[in-house]
Order: sequence, then C-alpha cells, then structure tokens
Amino acid sequence: MEGIVRGIIKLNPLTEIIFLISVSIISFANNSLKLDVFILLMVAIIALFMGLVKISLKALSMFVLLQGLKYFVLPILPDVISAHFGLLVIHAPKLIPIFLVGQILVKTNPIRNIMYALKMMHFPKSLIISLAIGIRYFPSLREEKILISDAIKIRGVTGFKKIQLGLISLIVTASNTADELAQAITVRGIENPARKTFMDNAGFNIWDLIIILLCILMFFNVKFKLFL
Repeated sequence: MEGIVRGIIKLNPLTEIIFLISVSIISFANNSLKLDVFILLMVAIIALFMGLVKISLKALSMFVLLQGLKYFVLPILPDVISAHFGLLVIHAPKLIPIFLVGQILVKTNPIRNIMYALKMMHFPKSLIISLAIGIRYFPSLREEKILISDAIKIRGVTGFKKIQLGLISLIVTASNTADELAQAITVRGIENPARKTFMDNAGFNIWDLIIILLCILMFFNVKFKLFL
C-alpha cells in the first residue's frame, strides 16, 4: 500500500466526500464545455496543492486528448466508427474530475478517517464496510500483480505459459488477499456495536469552507446560469 500523500493544504475527509458527490452531480447535470473545463481545472489545482502532482497532470492530459478526439478526429471519421466511439469520447471527459476527486479522497486520508466521515453522513454500515475493504483490496491486488509479473520475467517464461501462470497466480492471490482483509477488519472489531473513537480525525479549516462554498456556487451556476 502507498503511503498517505501530504500537500500544502489538508481537507477534512467529510469535505472531500461532499466535494466528490457535488462534482459527480454537476459534471453530468451541465452541457457546457466551459463549465467542464472550469471544474477540471479547479479540481486539478486543489489536487496539486494536496500533493497529487502526477495524477493531476495525467488527468489534464487525458482531458485534452479526449477533447481533441471529440472535436478534431471524430468529425472526419466514418459514421460507423464515430457511432461506436462517440459515446465514450463524449462522456469519458466528465468522469475525469470525478476520478481525480476520488483520488484526493483515497490518497490523502487513512481508511479509518474515510469510514468516520461516511458514518457522520449516516451511510449504511454495510456500505461503509464494503467501501473500506474495496479501498484496501484493489491497491493490494495491483501490487501483487506487479510482483507476479516481475517473478515471471525473472524466470524467463514466455508465450501462452506466461499468461497461464500469471492468471492462476493472480486468482489465487486475489482470493488470499480477500480472506486476509476480511480477517483483519474482523479483528479490528468492525462488527462491534459499541461507539468507536478516532484519534486523528482532521478538523475543519478555512480550506474546507472554501471547497464547500465552491460546491454551492457550482450548483447555483447549473441552476441559474450565473456564469460559464
């Protein structure tokens, strides 16, 4: 697992969840390219200040690439090809800022803080536990995949046997990782109905207020077309 990213600013995980929900709704509630660009730039700048430099640059590059395909490549392609790839190119850019806010939430907070924030928002306990396991599961599985790939390369395995060994090892590892995470979360008393305390839960600061005000402003803009 990668460590928690530290940047110039720090947001409360509750604010980040509100930010994620707001960006998800606003991205698909508007049809303005200018507002899409504004949302992405805003999220990218926040991510930069929070220490996610590489991810922000990748998100911006992907957005520019997809918009270039949408406005310059698709119009000159045959209708058959445009019909198959048009939907992906049109909607994928709207997912980029949502993905970026999700990365901010996951990479700048311990899982226990995210669980606490979800609990404060009265999310169902079953959903909170599922999200907590998922956040830990997929990064762990990705690391195991890299290790398996390196081991296969060192042994000089090629061709179909490389795919066979990789898939079998990954399936076994995925099963073992799921069992280990389930045991770990059970040992930590996730099912204990007693009230839990959180030692390092972040407090609210001026940056949290700014983000919440930005969310409100974006909602008003979608509703009343104040700008962009």
